[in-house]
Formats: sequence, C-alpha cells, structure tokens
Amino acid sequence: MKKLAFIFFLIFIFFGSAKLALAESMGFEGGISDKTQYKEVIFITGEPVVLSGDVKVSRSSQKNYTTERYTFSLTNKDKGAELKRSITLKIANTEQSGQVVSDITLDKYSETIKVGKDTYQLTDYQFSGSILTDKRPVIEYFSGNFNGRKLYSINKNGGTAEIMISGNTVGYRNYWSSTETRTADYLIRVTKGTSTWEGTYSVKTSFNNSKDLVYENNKPDIISFRGGYILLDKSEDLLEYSYDMPKMDSSGRIKGSDSFSLKTLPKETRLISPTVYDIGGHWAEQSIMKLYGLGAFEGQYFGPRLPIKRYEFAKAVAIASKIVDESLLQSKTKTTQEEPYFIDVPVTDPNYPYIKEMAKKGLIKGVAPNQFGPDAKLTRAQAITMLVRALGLEGIAPGMGYRTGFSDDDRIPSWARDSIYIASQIGLVKGDENGRVNPDEVLTRAEASVLLDRFISYLKSDLVKEYRERLLNY
Repeated sequence: MKKLAFIFFLIFIFFGSAKLALAESMGFEGGISDKTQYKEVIFITGEPVVLSGDVKVSRSSQKNYTTERYTFSLTNKDKGAELKRSITLKIANTEQSGQVVSDITLDKYSETIKVGKDTYQLTDYQFSGSILTDKRPVIEYFSGNFNGRKLYSINKNGGTAEIMISGNTVGYRNYWSSTETRTADYLIRVTKGTSTWEGTYSVKTSFNNSKDLVYENNKPDIISFRGGYILLDKSEDLLEYSYDMPKMDSSGRIKGSDSFSLKTLPKETRLISPTVYDIGGHWAEQSIMKLYGLGAFEGQYFGPRLPIKRYEFAKAVAIASKIVDESLLQSKTKTTQEEPYFIDVPVTDPNYPYIKEMAKKGLIKGVAPNQFGPDAKLTRAQAITMLVRALGLEGIAPGMGYRTGFSDDDRIPSWARDSIYIASQIGLVKGDENGRVNPDEVLTRAEASVLLDRFISYLKSDLVKEYRERLLNY
C-alpha cells in the first residue's frame, strides 16, 4: 500500500451524521479533548506553554453550508498564562459522484493571550482550507489541507507577533473505528522594540475512536449461558510537538519535543449470548459467536459445514458493517408498494432491507437480469469481491498484466481479480496449504464467519495502524 502523507486539520465538522463520531477536534487550533477538558500548546513566548480548560461549541446547518463557533477559555497557572478565543467557521459543501468537497472559511475571530506581564491581541487572521471526502459504502475516506496567518499586537503598541501556518489531514471513519491524523507546521516571528526573533514548531495530532469485542466468561458454573462478548467503545487523542526556538539571550537555539494524550472512559455494552448447539469446539466457534452477538446470524443450530447462501452472506455483511440504519428496519411495513430491486426478493421478505441497501451501494449484483438468487450458494470469489467493494478499495489494484500471487492465479475470474489481489494485500484472505485461493469453491458457513471476522478486524484495527501508527512514526 502506498505511504500516506503526514497530516493536520479539522474533520469532525465536515460530516453530517456519523456512523461513529470522531473524538471531537476543536477547530484547527491544534488541540485535543477527552470531552471533559481541552489541551493545546502555544509558542508565542518562544517556549512551549501547554494550556488546558473548556471549549464551548455551537453548530447550525443551512442547505449547503455549516456554521460552527468555538469559544475557548484556557489557562496554565504555573506559567501565569491564560487564553480567551472565539472562532466562527463556515463550511460550504459541494457533492458530486459520491464525493464531497468542503471549503472552509473564517467568518469571525477574536483572541487574547496573556503570559506574565505581556498581552497578545489577535488583530488579523487569514485562513483558507479545503477537504475532499470520498463516501464509500462502509468507509468514508478524507484528505485535505489548509494554510493561515495570525497577526498579534503585543502590549498594544509594544510589538508584533506573526504566525504562519500550513498543514494537511488524512483519515477515515466507519462503524468500528475512526482515525484522523494531522500535522501543522508553524513559523513564528516576534518583534518587541528593536529585538526580533524567529522560530519554528510542528504539532501532530491524532483523533481516534474504536470499538472492540472482548469475550468474558461468567463466574458462576450454574448459569444458563457460558459467557458472552462485550462491545467496548473508546476514544483517545494524541498530541506530539517539536520546536526550534532561539534563546532569549541570543546564545543559541533551543530544540525539543514532547507529547501528551487524553482518553475517555470506555463504554461497555453486552451483546446477546445465544445457545448454539453445533459449534462447541469447532475451529470457527469464536468467529461464529461474535457474529451471533452482533445479530448477523440466528438460530440454535448453525450448520458450520453447510454452504452459505447468497442472501445470508449479504445480510451478515450489512449487519456487521452497520450499512443499514436500524431505525429504517423498525419502521418498515409489509404493506409498502415499493418496487422491489429483484423479482426473487419481495418487499415483504424480512431480509429485503439488507438486500436492497447492499444493491443500492453496488456491493451485490444479480445472477440474471432482475434476479438476485438469494438461496444460491456463494463462491469464495463472490464473497471476497463483495467485501472489497464494501471497503471501496478495488480501484487501487495494479494495471493489466499483474499476478495475484496465488498458485491458481489462472483460475481467478477476471471480474474478481482486482478484489482478490487487494484482499491478499491487506490480509483479508490467504492461500491454502498449496497457496491456492480456490475462487470457485463454495464457501461454508464456518469459512464465511471467519472471513467476516477478518473483515471486522480490518475495519477496527488494521486501518488504525495505516492511518495512525504509520503516520505518527513517518
């Protein structure tokens, strides 16, 4: 996979409703929050000063743009510092072909910083930024950039401080995890009387939300179920900074770096723990029980060796990735006059909302004109293609003439080649003991469960490594 660029910028505000809300990034000021406190670092005095305090946020939406106002009240008592800031942003959104361009402008601003005996008053603030969001079926990917210039007066007419800012951002979000990694580079120039000094600093921030599934055994032996999975929902913000500043006595320069993080208390939700009689000790038992807990499968007998049907896998993908809004399922009535997507999946079928949504998003196609073949068996190639389409990654496969790396490469259908190649690259599928992917083999229910479990793991864990660990250690 290609290396992604290093980044910085606000992203929380660029989306409407979220499958999983990002840890709330407070504008573009370079700070982090755990929803109870906010922290950022400033260098206006020539040394790092970490401020903490409260931020109030108000939002309003019009037809094509969003207005957001942030009000900061921050202090550092040890440094004798305080900051008062009010920023109003306008975000204009333009959507085309599933992609959204968000242009960000600064509408109103005010800022006063006091450190010791000095007061810095923001007199001018210029800013421009833009971000592109690609709305894929399961994941939304985004990337953007910005630049700005702040000009302060010092003690009214006692001098000036100018800060030039440039940065960019990259990230993604889905039901299982969301990560935004940012970087901003600053050039600061301060003039007081006849003295002028310059310095540089960088701030790297990462905003992360994730869900995880943890199995917990019950303590009593006499109980109707052995144990079950707990859904953990947690967030963590990270901030790293480095700087190169002059000593105030002109004897050299000061270079340094530091970091801090803020975490929220994990939210725990118990999942259903049904009794399933035919999977005890099975090699896929753990994956099967996870999917039962999520509601992707049901029934007291699973039939792990049976072939999985097309409608069963499509429904499981929709539930595991939360593609379908549950409120739509609850409000669905069997008296609707809606025209069905496929003639062999009637609107009154309880699985219809899942099939419809998967078809609308281009993740499933029929076996014949207007026919889905819901009860037909599913091949490995079909299943893999469905999952890679859900990730929106089929377009990054190499050009013509490449090989997938599997020993049965020549048996892979042309329509599945890109998806199987990508799936192998991201660890979603591996070859058997002979290095074969076996594209035309029918997928068993147990194999489908393990494949879906890997799919969930990719959404909640592997993407975080790509968008956070690799970027922060770039």
